[in-house]
Amino acid sequence: MSMKERLAEYGDFVDVGILHHGFAAHMRDYEVLFEALWGHKDGADAKGTYILRFTHCPEATAITAVSDAGWKEAWSEVFIDHAQWVAAGEPPGFVWGTCWSTAYPGLTCIDGSVRAKRWSERLAEPMHEVCIATEAFELRIVFHDFTVTMIRDEVTVLDKVMFPLKPRDEAGQALALPPARARPARS
Repeated sequence: MSMKERLAEYGDFVDVGILHHGFAAHMRDYEVLFEALWGHKDGADAKGTYILRFTHCPEATAITAVSDAGWKEAWSEVFIDHAQWVAAGEPPGFVWGTCWSTAYPGLTCIDGSVRAKRWSERLAEPMHEVCIATEAFELRIVFHDFTVTMIRDEVTVLDKVMFPLKPRDEAGQALALPPARARPARS
């Protein structure tokens, strides 16, 4: 099975909540701590908190996905602490202080990656490159292999903010959902 096929088994990591990312303490591997409500395809009810570990990672880069205008609007320290942002009257701007990011459009394998090819030649081992995109940042990671490990079978963010989202009226009150048989299919 190819690396792309193996990664695709996890739904391309779409709509997972990324809580933290960076090099592991030993500095060889790159880790992404995330919450998911889907689990692995063979365990679809396996919602939980996971570590996606990219092994043998000689190169990892991160770049902002927030626009220049977004950075300027959210420059104040108020935006790095959610409670301070709320206390300030929820001013418009990117709220860094949510302390997590939604992986969308998620993870993409970079076919024909020049970076992976260069590292494969240098290290004499097969290397791959992925891109993980969120609303806040984009990661580019060159690696040899990966593992996904559940560290706890609970989530603390996603089940409160992403699913299920209940429709609300103008006053913010939750509206009753139609019976299951009448719900439109999700696209």
